[in-house]
Amino acid sequence: STHVPHGVVMNYDHLLGLPFTYGKTDCFSLLRTFYNENFDLNIPNFARPARFWEVDLNLYTNLVWKTGFRPIDCHPSDYQPGDLFLIAVSSKIANHAAALVPGGKILHHVLN
Repeated sequence: STHVPHGVVMNYDHLLGLPFTYGKTDCFSLLRTFYNENFDLNIPNFARPARFWEVDLNLYTNLVWKTGFRPIDCHPSDYQPGDLFLIAVSSKIANHAAALVPGGKILHHVLN
């Protein structure tokens, strides 16, 4: 458990170090669990075609809109634990996601 200002507690230690299996235990599934357990947000388990970013399927950007996330326009010092980051790894479109957790760290799941 990690404490967030204003008495909010975030639980995510049990999500660290999980084996990576694309479509089953990947960055999307990790964040689905994180947001469900910490924010009571039920994100559907959308299908994720392998290497969707190589065919310009902007899957993550489209999915975050469907689940209610919206872009924020602020200075990075104003980011709050729980903010979602979409990341493009060796791609021109987002193909990875992470959540900000207390201490200025991000929670994400990479291929291991």
